[in-house]
Amino acid sequence: MTIRRNAIGVFYGLVVLLAFHASASAQYRDWKAAGDWDIVVSTSGKNDFCMASASYKAGTIVFLTVKPVTRVMVLTLVHERWKSVEVGQEYPVEFYWDGARGTGKMYGTKIGNTLGIEGALTQGGLARFMNANTMTVVYKGELVAKLSLSGTTAAVLELKNCQLSVNPGGWPSADNPPDPFRR
Repeated sequence: MTIRRNAIGVFYGLVVLLAFHASASAQYRDWKAAGDWDIVVSTSGKNDFCMASASYKAGTIVFLTVKPVTRVMVLTLVHERWKSVEVGQEYPVEFYWDGARGTGKMYGTKIGNTLGIEGALTQGGLARFMNANTMTVVYKGELVAKLSLSGTTAAVLELKNCQLSVNPGGWPSADNPPDPFRR
């Protein structure tokens, strides 16, 4: 197994929660663990949301979050060695889900002092994330990360349970699609 659970993942999780919901009144608490994934909930009374995080041995930390207002699923990858990522810069990447190629746009982000990339996952992308055994991310022919997705189905299902418990309208689905005019 290439995932490791530790306090760093929880720490970064809380930092991400702060970035997604910058509110002095927000409170954060552990929800549950789902395999090697930690689920955390932010409760402030308005736009509550949940986030899943996993920390990998090679140093990559992965977050999966639903933005509560737009109901957009966001995939974030950070690593302390990615010093040249520019915040806000677009990074067109290739995804390989068990070898099946897909493409997407990710954007530079900074979480605490750590740089990374993040982007919206479509319903199809989320399904691939849940069903594939591995996810490989490539940027301009260079390997960004090759990650085991073992346990992601359980993690996403628990993330959904968490999200629906704190914000019943906050999960993207066919009968509750995100706003197509979102920014």
